[in-house]
Order: sequence, then C-alpha cells, then structure tokens
Amino acid sequence: MKNYINSQGFVSVTDTSDILYIQENVQLTGSLSVSGSFSVGNVTMKNARGPKIVVGNSLAGDTLNDCDYLDAGDGVQLALAIAAASPGYNVQVRPGLIQLTGAITLPNFVNLRFSGHGTVVRPSTLDRRAFILGTGCKLSDLRLEVTTPSVGATGTNLIQFATLCTIQNCWILTSGYTNATVNESLRYFVAADTAATNSLLHNVYLSPPNFQQTPLTQSMTAIGTTMTTSDNSPVRISDCTIVNGDIGIECKGNAVVTGCIIQAPRRRGMLLSALTTNSYRHIVDACRILMAGFSTDDSAGIEITTGTRAGGATSIISNCIISTGTSIPASSAGIRLSGTGNGTIISGTAIDTFPIGLEVAVGQTNVSAKGTIRGASTPVSDASPSLLNEMRTI
Repeated sequence: MKNYINSQGFVSVTDTSDILYIQENVQLTGSLSVSGSFSVGNVTMKNARGPKIVVGNSLAGDTLNDCDYLDAGDGVQLALAIAAASPGYNVQVRPGLIQLTGAITLPNFVNLRFSGHGTVVRPSTLDRRAFILGTGCKLSDLRLEVTTPSVGATGTNLIQFATLCTIQNCWILTSGYTNATVNESLRYFVAADTAATNSLLHNVYLSPPNFQQTPLTQSMTAIGTTMTTSDNSPVRISDCTIVNGDIGIECKGNAVVTGCIIQAPRRRGMLLSALTTNSYRHIVDACRILMAGFSTDDSAGIEITTGTRAGGATSIISNCIISTGTSIPASSAGIRLSGTGNGTIISGTAIDTFPIGLEVAVGQTNVSAKGTIRGASTPVSDASPSLLNEMRTI
C-alpha cells in the first residue's frame, strides 16, 4: 500500500513501499505519532527518540488528551506505564506531585524522564524504596523528596541501579528531615547492590539525612557502588554534589570519581575498598571535600580500606582539595590509608585543617604522596615501610 496524507485526509493506494507521503502545502493539525519513518517529498524523516509513553498527572490538571497514562498522584498509572514499556522505550512524566506507595521497577533498557523540579516524587514512609533500575536503564530529570519514615519502615536503597545504567540531572533531597532516627531503614540514597559495570552517575544533587547527630552508630551514604568485574568497565561518578549525610561516596571495587563536591558529611567524604582480585582500583580526580567541622565522630576526608581482597586496594587520588573545620576528634585525618594496600598514588592534592594530614597504616606498601598539608597537628602519620613522602607542610 502507498499511504498518502492530502487535502482530503488519509488515503491508501496499492504500492510495494511502506512510506507515508504528505502532499505539498497540506497543513496538519492535532498530533502525529511516528514509530518508524515517513517521507516528506524526497526527505525521509525518522523518530529519533524511539517509541514514547507519556504519563500525565490528574492532580496537575492533565487529562487523557495530554498523555497515554493518567496518574492520580499515587504512582499507580506511572508503574503501569513503565511496566508496559519495551526495551528502548522512553517514558516521559509530566509535571505534578507523585506520592509512591512502594518501589517501581524499570524493565531492562527503559528510559524514564521526569520534568525536573516540576515533578516531585516522594517515596512511601513505610517502603522507603523508590526506583529499581534494570540493566541498561536511564533515569533523568527527577526531583525526589524523602520525608520522615514511619515506624516499621523497610528498604535500604532509595534508588538501586544495575549494569549499564545512567542516572543524571536529578535532585534527591529530604523534605523537613535532617537527622535520621531509629525508624529509618534507608542506608543508601543511590546504590548498586550487585555489579554495576559501565554505569554512570552524572550531575546528581543529593542531600541525605545523617545518623551521627541523633546520635546513632549506623551510617547514611549518599552514593554506594559495588563492582566485581575488571577495571576496564568501572562505575563512573561525575560532577555530583553531596550535602550532609554520614558518608558521601562509598565504592566497593573499581570506580572512577571526577569533579564531585562533597560538603558536610559526618564520618567519611569517600570510603574506598577492594572487592575481588579483579576489582580493587579507584581513580579520584578534581574533587572538593569539606567535612562537617562539628562532628563528634572520628572522620576522614578520604579513607581507603582493605575490603574483601587480601591485597587491599590500589587508588589514585589527584588534584583534590580536602578540608574541615577545627572541632573534630584528634584521630581524624584528611586522607587515611588503613588496612592493607599496594601502590596508591596521591598527587596535586591539598589537605587543610585536619589533626592528621595523611595517615598511612603499616599494611600499606609502595605509597607515593605529593601535595600540601596545612594546619595539621601531625602532618604525616606513617607506619608503612615504603612511603615516598613529598607532601609539603605549609
């Protein structure tokens, strides 16, 4: 069939092609949905975005004329829309408030895009999980607000991602909630429970609560990654901003962290550890860490620990600024290499106002450090057998 749109409307004639022709000077009104390609004159036009599902919000005034699924602000139709999406589909959520009653799971290779600050999503006060991303999913332009939990709350990861996922341009905040209580089951705002090979977190703002001020011994971590495979496909975290929480970024296994700002975490700015024989390397570059200067707990700007690999971790920390206020325990360090490890390199990094600038444990070998340390009672505490120390005290 040959398909035409002309001044009389849509007609078909016999032809061997599957091309839609639009007659010259014909004005189209309404909407035209394209899942493949069509031709205008001699130009073939394709839908570059791929198949798309639009989710509206009746509380914001939307009707079914505006969308494919109309949510009532409870996330039910949003979940149905996502469940109906095939690999490669884009699910677009229009502005409005959505109060979830439980976690929404994204099928593999589905893209979920919200409307920036125009769409506010709030997880349940009982089931603290919001989104579980399958392989290859993309989550973007989300504003997620976490409120105070109810008694009996469950769920440790607010957002959980898997291999080949992308999370970008999101704001993950608390609403009227700063200090975590015994009711809070969350431990991570964004986390990978399993291997997250080739996943990317980019331009994400996170402001989690903390347990330290309550005070409780458990920790709330803004971003946590776990990777068991080789360093050729690490998790990448770039240009993210973290404010508050107990731990800013925790990486178990290979990870690359660049251009991140971590402000006022209570216990660790970054916590890096080895996981397996093939996953024990970290690259941290051009990051700014400002620890909470009024924490009563031992703290460290960056700590590298042994993890589950016998030989510990090997890390490169470069071009970073790590600082804190003055009212912190005397055991706190700007950079701490604890447990075992081999070959960590620190370069071009400034450490400011920690009681201990650089702390290196006896199990750390072949460490090289170059940068500056300011305002430390103990600039370098070295128990290792082979530290190449070029840190300048100023």
